[in-house]
Amino acid sequence: MTAPTVLFHPLPRDYRLASGRSLNLSGRSVFVLSAWLPDGHGHLTYAGSCDSDDCLDAFFEETCKGCDFYFQDYSDSDIDYEDGNGNPATSITYKSRCRCYEDGINWVSFPCPAGHDDPQDMSAPDVIDGPLPPMVYAIQLDPIRGRRLSDQAAMQAVDPSSRWLSALYESLNVFSHGAICWGQNDELPESLPEIVDTYAATPANGDLLKPSDYLANCRNVRSSRCTNPIGGCVIDAGFDAALLVSSQHQPAAYLLLRGSGFPAEDGVIAVGLHRHVLLEQDGQQLAGFLTAASDGRCWFVLPHPDHTGDTRLQFQALLLAQIPDPHSLPCSLTPPSSSVLAALAAS
Repeated sequence: MTAPTVLFHPLPRDYRLASGRSLNLSGRSVFVLSAWLPDGHGHLTYAGSCDSDDCLDAFFEETCKGCDFYFQDYSDSDIDYEDGNGNPATSITYKSRCRCYEDGINWVSFPCPAGHDDPQDMSAPDVIDGPLPPMVYAIQLDPIRGRRLSDQAAMQAVDPSSRWLSALYESLNVFSHGAICWGQNDELPESLPEIVDTYAATPANGDLLKPSDYLANCRNVRSSRCTNPIGGCVIDAGFDAALLVSSQHQPAAYLLLRGSGFPAEDGVIAVGLHRHVLLEQDGQQLAGFLTAASDGRCWFVLPHPDHTGDTRLQFQALLLAQIPDPHSLPCSLTPPSSSVLAALAAS
């Protein structure tokens, strides 16, 4: 008998919820593992300056053209009406209090007549150095080998008790479609914890999102209500890794886990794993993972014996067998295990 192959993937520290699901991209199936991190899970730094002309040009395009004070001074003598005393009025003059239309944005004194502050201060803070807001990080994985295909990040709050999410908000160094821009980095992070740590440790820039918009999004996500249900198989907080199994790509393991009572979503099982050292009766130790208990028994998952020396097997594991839940046994007892496990691992 050969132990079925499954995929496992580490989870970030202190995540609040995680979920695993399948996604079809241009006819290609991928695993998507997402993790929601709490407010203050990292520290983001941004150091930059804004060229005065660039700031003013951006302010003009976004604010001035739609402003009630943005018009040319003019006099119109074709209007003919009587005022409240019955006197005729045949000439009305409109005069803007803003010099932008005639003289250009560079001649405007701030605060401007509409009450806007200096765009240099509003559009491009010189420094951002503060805690990261609530965010979701996701990694797309090859469903067969478990290797990273792409990654994403966005601001999003989560309510673990209701399993509801807030709206999504863009963050710095992230493209509009959600993919993280790693710049000129030659070595990309290959796991979800590495993505979280690298994103927080990498100084940001304002190429993809204005720093002022980032700060506004931080305020919005921190005050948002969570009203959107989470999708995929949900993994509660406190696990070390996620077990990912697809009915299409790991059918034997999928049937075993489904038969053990684990839920599935669109042909995918995603469950949490705890690190665990299994003691064999002959004294052998197997360092692996345990699933949550189902009917008093847990599945023992052993990382592929060659995974440290072969990147193709980096996140592959063997679904060895079920064992009694160690937490339900008296402390003085060693969880019983069969020598069959050692034989399976060796094979």
